[in-house]
Amino acid sequence: LSVSFGGQATTATGTVESSVGTMATVAVDTPVLPVGSVTVGVLGKDAAGAVVMPLVNTTVAVHSSGAPRLVSGPSPAAVLLAGGSSVYLSFNSIPALPSRNAMRVRFGTAGSASTVEVTPKTLTQVGTVSSVFVVAPSWHVPIDVPLAVSWDATASASAGSVDGGTLQYARGCDYATECVAISKQPNPTTLVKQPPTTPQCDVLLYCADAHQIPSPRVAMSPSEVGHLGNATVMLTISNFPIFPNTTLTVTFGSVFATVVSAKHAGTGQDLSQVVVELISPRMPEWGPTKLKVLSAAFPSVEANANVQVFKQNVGPVVVKATPSTLTTGVGATVTLQLSNIDTITSASQVKVRLGSGSWTSATSLVSSVYGAARASYEFTAAQAVNGSVTLSVYHELHPADVGATTPRTS
Repeated sequence: LSVSFGGQATTATGTVESSVGTMATVAVDTPVLPVGSVTVGVLGKDAAGAVVMPLVNTTVAVHSSGAPRLVSGPSPAAVLLAGGSSVYLSFNSIPALPSRNAMRVRFGTAGSASTVEVTPKTLTQVGTVSSVFVVAPSWHVPIDVPLAVSWDATASASAGSVDGGTLQYARGCDYATECVAISKQPNPTTLVKQPPTTPQCDVLLYCADAHQIPSPRVAMSPSEVGHLGNATVMLTISNFPIFPNTTLTVTFGSVFATVVSAKHAGTGQDLSQVVVELISPRMPEWGPTKLKVLSAAFPSVEANANVQVFKQNVGPVVVKATPSTLTTGVGATVTLQLSNIDTITSASQVKVRLGSGSWTSATSLVSSVYGAARASYEFTAAQAVNGSVTLSVYHELHPADVGATTPRTS
């Protein structure tokens, strides 16, 4: 075998190290070459000098022996738009650095508004080889993103940078479609425990037969809620798909609850349960009600339960009014102890009327504890009449729900 580099007149002799069928491994000592792209030609001759293999050309990149360069990576070559994957890069001839904090990996074109710079997760330098692991940031659109690595000046070397290749950002596999195409369903448990890190579809891992996928189970605490809502409720759901920042919807019948938070129970690999905190909604009726939980990640997977909704007294209940006797025509401060009323944050939310007088706001808020559903308020009664008179109260959020008591007047 005769091997030529860049059309040089002198050729090197290649030594066949191994040959299997039509494949051969050839070793050759390279001559001094210019930096850049160089054409390599290989020609085969027999002992008599007759050509037995026509000239075959290929192209190789020639780097300066002392210049930093990318040896391998990025690996993997493609990541999800959500980011979070560890990407490996290997370089030659980067100067020894005191720590990973002296290096930065740039994602994107220099000067672009979308460029992101991150510090490597790890940096290992052995001899002239620098191995870098970096966590890919999220990206807004599918695109090939150029990488570059830069480092600070050290006592023995100046600052510098080197090209880091190109990383492809892509959307994740649509398992709802891919699994159905092979008559299976996405396996939520596997998708949560081993979230996909690359755009490639792995139907063997993430798709399963319907009978292999356990149905979600829901436990609610407290076990029943009032129809007026505004109660804090905790749901513990087993076998339910949830990812960070996943949008959840919870309904009682046809009414949407307010989801406060949703997270995995336990730590480490214990991802089999999800704990959801919510505020129950105001419901038009009471009795057995269907509770339904949906995840935006898997809209075809429902977590259902039958829960009990009990009827609550409509409007505040005046537990006590102090004093209970007023003097006709004399203004007074009456303190009301109330129950069955929404959380109060200011006295102006409580509206009070004595007899057929005008509605007025409470003048001061003494205390408010929603958990006990009791609060005390003060207002000034500027009018009074002889005999019994009705004192009415409502919360400004629910003006139709009026509670009342009848203090005596004289």
